[in-house]
Parts: sequence; C-alpha cells; structure tokens
Amino acid sequence: MALLSDLTSMDTPLSIRSNCDAPSGPPMTSIRKWNGFTAVRLFLGILLLVAAGLKLADDSLGATGGFDLLTSPLLRLTFVEVEALLGVWLLLGLIPRVLWFVSLIFFSMLASANLYLGMEGRPTCGCFGTKIPLNPWYSFALDLATLAALAFGSPSRGTGKDNHSYRDDLAGIRRLLFWLRWPLAFAVLAGAGTVLSGVAVFGSLPAFKAYLQGHALAVDSAFTSVGPVLPMGRYPVSFEITNIRSQVVTIVGAEANCRCVVVDELPLQLEPGEKRVLTLTLVPKPGDAGKLLRARVDLFLDTPSPQLVLLAEANVESDSAH
Repeated sequence: MALLSDLTSMDTPLSIRSNCDAPSGPPMTSIRKWNGFTAVRLFLGILLLVAAGLKLADDSLGATGGFDLLTSPLLRLTFVEVEALLGVWLLLGLIPRVLWFVSLIFFSMLASANLYLGMEGRPTCGCFGTKIPLNPWYSFALDLATLAALAFGSPSRGTGKDNHSYRDDLAGIRRLLFWLRWPLAFAVLAGAGTVLSGVAVFGSLPAFKAYLQGHALAVDSAFTSVGPVLPMGRYPVSFEITNIRSQVVTIVGAEANCRCVVVDELPLQLEPGEKRVLTLTLVPKPGDAGKLLRARVDLFLDTPSPQLVLLAEANVESDSAH
C-alpha cells in the first residue's frame, strides 16, 4: 500500500519553475524612459551654465546693459549663482516635477524682463555677457520657445502618470535636503562671518552694504524726517558721509527735485576712510503750506559709482496754524 501510494504521488504532475522563466532586471515601471523633458532639461542646463560662465568670464557683474536691472553687484552675483545652480539641477534631473515647475517660473521671469528691455529699446539683454551681445527681442523669443518646450515636454508625458508619484517627489526633496545639509550650514556660517567681518572692517553695516553695492561713499542714514516746518523758513538737514574707497573721492555737484532744498557745501572732498557731514537746507515755499514736502538730492562724484541719493521730508504747516 505504501508503494502504491508512492507511485500515485509520483504520477502527480509537479510544478517546476525554470530559471529561464524568472524575470530578470527591474520592473518596467522603474526604468527611466527618455522623454521630451529629458531632452529639454539637458539643453537648458547646458545653456544656463554657459550663460553664467560668460557673465563671470567678462566681468559682467559690473557691466551695463540689460543686466543692470539688478543695480547691485551682489544681486548680480546672486543671480549668476542661481542660474548656475538651476543649470546643474537641470542636468542632474532630480525631483523632475518640482524642477519642471521651478524652470517654468524662472524662464517666465526672464521672458518678462526681456520684454521690458525690448520695449525700452535696449541694445542688449546682457544674458550672455558683454562679449556676446544679444538683442532683448531675440532673447524674449528664445524664452517663449523654452516655455513652449517645457509646456509640451512635462515630466509626465511619455512615461505615464503612475511611474512617478508625488510621494516620490517628497522623498526626492528629503534626499536633496539631506545632501545639502552641510553645504547649507556652511553657507549660513560663511554669510554670517562675512557680514561680521564687513562690519568690523568698514565700521558699520550701512558702510559694508554700500561697499557690496559698489558705492564709493556710504551714508549712515540716507533718509531724514525733519518734522513740522513753516514756509520761508530755513531748516538744515545733516548727513554723515564716509569714503569707503582707497582713493580720494570728491562730491562735485548735486541735483535736487525741487527748489525747496539748497546744497551750499560743494565741492566736498573726502580722503580714504574720512567721514564728513554734508548739510542740506530745506526752504519751504508758501505754496507748500499744508503739504508733505519730499526733497530728493542726487549727488555726483568724480569717480564711477552708483547714484547716491539723499532724501528728506517735512510737514509744512500754514502760518494760520500759528
């Protein structure tokens, strides 16, 4: 009986799985496919890195052109850094949906800036530095083409929506922050150290800020409120100005926005590191009674420097109030 039972069990077909039938490699849903967004992001990544490199290579941080919309050299350097970082991100392709959205915002802002420059009649946008002058209208057309390519080449096209979920995006953001934790910490410490060192060298935060903006002179406070004044009175307003350059700087002239302010102490020469007081005199006119008087004075120097502006305001009371 045992033998018959064994024979019977042997006659039962066995389920044998061959190694040849086993699936090899990762499932198809985890394989990254080459899609339209991949081609677009690689092209844009190379383009942004080339543009950032050309700006740095020919010292466009201090040049004029369309790039002078960012009036501060520090802001220009920040823009080049953002441009380069986005270029690297586009080449890596990390967190594609977030990358696609950030790219849309970035190139939309560039398109708006180039449209403004084109309408103003600027000869160049400064996108690729001064050695490759590009008309703002051509750059605007390139931005529109880029936005169209991003719109029709989104990450979800050609791969299926199930291949990449928002949970994957969040996981990618966490991985990116994990990789960047030490660079970010270093950047924060370096920034704090730079500010403290600048204050120690230049004596004050306004002077260090003026240096970063490329100014030759620093004003402790460029805005002063005088308070209530009377028509035909004379009200002096003082501004402390420091020469933060290594050479002599002279204020050779000034231009006011109204006849209500007088500057009598020009020209004014400042030695390197010297601090002097420049006094403006507010002279309200009878027609200013009952108004808020806003005086603006633009100073002109004998050395290239961004425009230095002094502001003062006062409430002009009527004589009947007294």
